Amino acid sequence: MTEITPDREFEYFYCPVTGEPVLHPDGYTTSPALLFIYVEEIKDFEYCSEQLREKFAAYFDENAKKTEGELLFKKLKEELPWGQDKLLITYGNVGAASLCFDLGYEKR
Repeated sequence: MTEITPDREFEYFYCPVTGEPVLHPDGYTTSPALLFIYVEEIKDFEYCSEQLREKFAAYFDENAKKTEGELLFKKLKEELPWGQDKLLITYGNVGAASLCFDLGYEKR
């Protein structure tokens, strides 16, 4: 895993894999290489990929809504096969958020 922590806010941020916009002034959009967005202030996920929701189903309710965000974030950092193909970016001056990308993603 490669982890970077730029000490700033992003008005715009693009996926390092696909080049698609992820963060913008109106919120966020998901890239297929985006695994999750975790927001420290609310201790929950703004976004979690279907792949991760399936693998860590015990942390979600029956509607696949996040119920144990802080515990799941710790579990992901411990158990995700990080290797060199994952990029975790934690950013923010006011409220920190972490975005995780699958650098090994290839269009299928």
